[in-house]
Formats: sequence, C-alpha cells, structure tokens
Amino acid sequence: MRITDSVVGDNVLVNDSCVIVESQVDDEGRVGPFSHLRPGSHMRVGSHVGNFVELKKTVLGEGSKANHLAYLGDSTIGAGVNVGAGTITCNYDGEKKHPTVIEDGAFIGSDSQLIAPVRIGAGAYVAAGPRSRTMFLPAPSRLHVGGSGMSRVGGAPPSEARSQKPEARRRGTENKRPQGVVRRRGEVHQNGRTARNFASFWCGRRATRSR
Repeated sequence: MRITDSVVGDNVLVNDSCVIVESQVDDEGRVGPFSHLRPGSHMRVGSHVGNFVELKKTVLGEGSKANHLAYLGDSTIGAGVNVGAGTITCNYDGEKKHPTVIEDGAFIGSDSQLIAPVRIGAGAYVAAGPRSRTMFLPAPSRLHVGGSGMSRVGGAPPSEARSQKPEARRRGTENKRPQGVVRRRGEVHQNGRTARNFASFWCGRRATRSR
C-alpha cells in the first residue's frame, strides 16, 4: 500500500495493495484491494472502489460504488451511482481527453463502454454490454441495451414495451427519430448497413480473399 500527497478522512478502510496519489478519500470510504487512485481523484463520503479499479481526475459521488474491474477517467459521478464490473470511460480519442458525466442514482451495467464526451442522466439505467455515445437520459427514461442494439423506452423496460398493443407503440414512433442518438433494438448502422448486413458483407469479402 502506498499513499502519497493525499487526504484520507475518518473511518476509511484502505485494503491491501492500493496506490493513492494526490487524491482525497472522504469519511467512511472504502478502497481496494488492488485499487489505484491517480492524481485529481476525489472519493466522497461513503463511496467505494474495489478490486482492480482505477480512478483518474474523477469525482466519485457520495455513496457511489465501483467495486470491480473498472477504469473511470476524467469523470464526474453523482451520488448513489452503481458502476458495474468492466466499465470503462473511453476518455481519450488519440488527441484530446474528454469528460464523462454520470448523474445521481444512475445504474451502469457490467462491461459498459462510455465513449466520452457522454452524459448519463439522473436515474438512468444502462444495461450490460453497451457502447454508449453522447446522449442524455434524464429520469424516468431508460436506455436498454441487448447485445449491440439500443432502445429508449419512456420508463418501461423492453419486456413491458413489447406487451403494449401495436397501435400504442406506433403512436410513439410517428416522428422521425434523430440519427446517431438512439436506435431501435438490434439496429446499429455501420456505413449505411445494419449490423447483420455489415457482418455478412465483411464475411463475404474475407471468403473472397481466401480463395
């Protein structure tokens, strides 16, 4: 364990093999084991970071948790947020660093890739395994992701939305949806093709080259 140029509050538990550099951990915080707080990080009261979690220039809000295998860089995370295992903030585009904002009470599912700049609204729900680009999802809206597809349903999960009558669903889709923000479940555009056609296209090219 190494703590350098940092401030640690009362009743903080720092477990084995942690590195804390130029950071602040407020009262009742819990760090590690095997956590790394890089310069500019601030864990607020009652927040937790666990096994193999790295923070860099990140504020982790009161009572928020990132307990497993995560990288949170250049991020501002509100209170009561759950960050699932394997979550990464993709803050660097090769030239500049970009911020991620996660507002109070949001739930970030496992294996999420938050491609900055991105903002997740208060109370939003991001299911496991998405690649989330710039979008703002205030409560009670939720982002439901299954595989590579995304959908935004007013506050009901997809199972409830599917149970609605077709007429009710059509009424909510009369206006053209904005491109590049939220798409129907199972639909991700790549060079004008759906994901399925895109995969078939590339498989065909590979098969042709191998002949």
